[in-house]
Amino acid sequence: MQNYCFLCLIDESTSLSLNLRCSVDAECEPITVFLDLLELSSLTADAIVESVMTCLHKNGLSDYVLHRCWLGLATDGASVMLGKKGGVHAKLKENFPNLIGWHCFNHRLELSVNDCVNACTELNHFKIFMHKLYTLYSACPKNRRS
Repeated sequence: MQNYCFLCLIDESTSLSLNLRCSVDAECEPITVFLDLLELSSLTADAIVESVMTCLHKNGLSDYVLHRCWLGLATDGASVMLGKKGGVHAKLKENFPNLIGWHCFNHRLELSVNDCVNACTELNHFKIFMHKLYTLYSACPKNRRS
């Protein structure tokens, strides 16, 4: 029997979206499986770890399977998630030493694009112009008729 490794993608704000990314067959591309949207009682690393572990166990992933197959943890890069001493990754790594944590590439890209848009004043002027056009034409009496 071949072991297929998986990683968890976690996105948190006031709730926690937990997804698994894994290969289920050697012939196909990895797939992402949505596990749960968890309400968090607190935004501390301990509360997040407890919620993640409860969700994984509830979905049939025993500690034995987690030790053998859980390879990665991708998060938004906040210190509560990837902190070296007290973050979620550090706390999980105590129990699962093979676990690799990294800042999600999609989140990095979003931060980079946002920085570029904020640094380029021409784009800001264009956005303001488009918003004013939209406001003007959406308020037109012809558009209000049903």
